[in-house]
Amino acid sequence: RRSAVPDVVLAADATWHERAAAAEVRRYLYLRTGELPALREVRSLSRAPKRSIVLLEKDGALAPGLADAGAKAKVATLGAEDYWLKTLPGGDRRTVLVAGGSGPAVLYGAYQLAEKLGVRFGLEGDVVPDAPLDPASLALDLDETGRPLFAVRGIQPFHDFPEGPDWWTRENYKAILGQLPKL
Repeated sequence: RRSAVPDVVLAADATWHERAAAAEVRRYLYLRTGELPALREVRSLSRAPKRSIVLLEKDGALAPGLADAGAKAKVATLGAEDYWLKTLPGGDRRTVLVAGGSGPAVLYGAYQLAEKLGVRFGLEGDVVPDAPLDPASLALDLDETGRPLFAVRGIQPFHDFPEGPDWWTRENYKAILGQLPKL
């Protein structure tokens, strides 16, 4: 039986950021639905399955293959940290586009998509709702552009909390630094 969860699609020669974003989208879809989506690498968007989530960078291999002229123009105007979540029209096709003006921006878009699925992010970790989503009712009607609120972002370097960076282990640093792009 074919899964109702959309496939996650990226270019066959995807960048590291596109691959990381695809892995994150796939992981959060699994956490929310209980079904692991297929990961498809394609050389052309015309090869993407009918139900798919496509991740691409503005200057990546798949961007020139956007059939919709408006979508192609919108992706071309994305700034370095801008992302765009868009459900593309296409008859019986249901394609959700996660496009970024750069590699990190694609990752920001992937995390915004996870928030659309109900996941919340905090410095201490992710919060995933207990109740799973029904994959058949997963309707992602999106048209949202976003960018970080601040040009320079980070955590407070001053130690005004009980266990500051002086006490952190290597694993603590990895955990904190792994959460920062999500925030």
